[in-house]
Amino acid sequence: MDADALNPLQPFLAASESPRLAHDSGYTPLTYVRQWRMHIAARELVNRPAMTTALFKDLLEASRALRKRRRERVKRIRRLLKGDVRAADAVDARAIRALTGLSQGQFAELLGIEVATLRNWEQGRRTPTGPARALLRAINNNPVEVVRALHSERTTSDVSAE
Repeated sequence: MDADALNPLQPFLAASESPRLAHDSGYTPLTYVRQWRMHIAARELVNRPAMTTALFKDLLEASRALRKRRRERVKRIRRLLKGDVRAADAVDARAIRALTGLSQGQFAELLGIEVATLRNWEQGRRTPTGPARALLRAINNNPVEVVRALHSERTTSDVSAE
């Protein structure tokens, strides 16, 4: 079977002829316009250069970056629409814990909270409030000194409790 016979755009690809229009079949003028546009599009498809792998990778990387920025922007807008005044002032518990280099269990014990609470903060299901929020901000500003102070406080309170 001929390869041109399988191509539905083949009638429109001939350079010398205009698109085939059925004048006596009762088509509306809009149908003629659509057929003409299809004819032009088919010619452009044939003459378009092939995409290289490098160009494709660049386009894919750019689209992923744009998608990431859009997600972040939508997240900010949703927070503002919810009336969450803390959204702009939010603390990132995961990033702060990473500054300390502690595991979730160790960090939760240091703060005096449950590990499940810390997981909820890190996964964005909950946000720290009140003293916990202030403590996380202090750790973010000066992690070494605050962790040292919290650790020494815990060891002295453990010794006095015995």
